[in-house]
Amino acid sequence: EFAQFQQYFQQADTDGDGVITAAELHAYTEQVNAHAQERHQQYLQQLEAAQLESQRLTQELEEALKLFDLPRDLGQFEDKKVVAAIGRFGPYVRHDGKFVSIPKDSEYSPYDIPLDTAIEMIKAKREADAKALLRTYDEDPDTRVLMGRWGPYIKSGKDNVKIPKGEDIDSLDWDRVLQLKAGIIKAFAEDAKWTIRLKGRQYYLVSEKQSVRIPVGEKILEMTWERAQEIIKGKPKTSPKRKKKA
Repeated sequence: EFAQFQQYFQQADTDGDGVITAAELHAYTEQVNAHAQERHQQYLQQLEAAQLESQRLTQELEEALKLFDLPRDLGQFEDKKVVAAIGRFGPYVRHDGKFVSIPKDSEYSPYDIPLDTAIEMIKAKREADAKALLRTYDEDPDTRVLMGRWGPYIKSGKDNVKIPKGEDIDSLDWDRVLQLKAGIIKAFAEDAKWTIRLKGRQYYLVSEKQSVRIPVGEKILEMTWERAQEIIKGKPKTSPKRKKKA
């Protein structure tokens, strides 16, 4: 105890004369109080951080425990089970093997959505799908032409196939669908080894040994074999000469 007192005395005796004046004592007391307040503030900050971390872990635990309640059986619709759950792309309702997403702005979650609301969502999805359906094919009922946000496209199982701009949907027969699924945008009767294919967002003239980028602005579906040959040979597109005004 004496050693500790001696250490405090030396710290307070700033001029080293062996006497602690009132000013030195006051300054030392202020220093000690400031240090104590700093330590106390650090403790409060650490305590607050620990409380926030505890709240976060508790919330995560509660959410994890809720997952044991899913999938949640809501009841029957058209003699088939309606289930609510959370999947890879968010919360959904499942009925007859089909999935309907629960909107992000919905007042319900998979944990509390009632059966009647789920049925309304199922019916609304059916109506939207019916409006989007443009064509079906007897050769493969799982292959359909749908109207999407960016225009018509082919839905074949889990695959989506882009339909080129300008393609006539009414004349889109099964053979043409197979071409598009194979990535062939256009084939040339004059030379079967050359086709137009879409790679990313760019069109190319492609053969077994060569791939030539098609310049932007070309009319892909209307392209003639003569124009294709010019592109292959690297010739620019020639514009028709304008007649001079008299």
